Amino acid sequence: MLAPPGGGPGTGLRRALTGAGAPAMLSTMRPASPAALSTALALAFALLAHLHPAAARAEDPPKFLVEVGQTKSLGGSAPICDDLSVVTVTLGHVAFVTGLKPGTTLCSVAMGGAGGARRVFQVVVTPPDPKAPGGQAQSERK
Repeated sequence: MLAPPGGGPGTGLRRALTGAGAPAMLSTMRPASPAALSTALALAFALLAHLHPAAARAEDPPKFLVEVGQTKSLGGSAPICDDLSVVTVTLGHVAFVTGLKPGTTLCSVAMGGAGGARRVFQVVVTPPDPKAPGGQAQSERK
């Protein structure tokens, strides 16, 4: 029996699997140059930074306000502060800071144990509230 024009049963499937015309198309494709790849990566990162600006820059640590003479709990353990002339740090069941003079310092405390992740705060010490009894803020230590 003669095969019908076009190649007989299964010929279309064979052409689809082998990709009739694909070798000619693949022969024209060339690998991208290193310059083209670096340009494409730069554009991709720029697009990501534009779509999500917080991913492109670090966020400021949360502000923790305390008045001169006031003691507040930072939570956590193993406190570390950059400027101990602005605050004093004490450790009870959690870390406490007491404002010594107006200013700003970075402090961090360990969360979930002394070797765990640390939480960073920007501690801002303000002058005492003149409306408070005796001109000094009341302690909030518990």
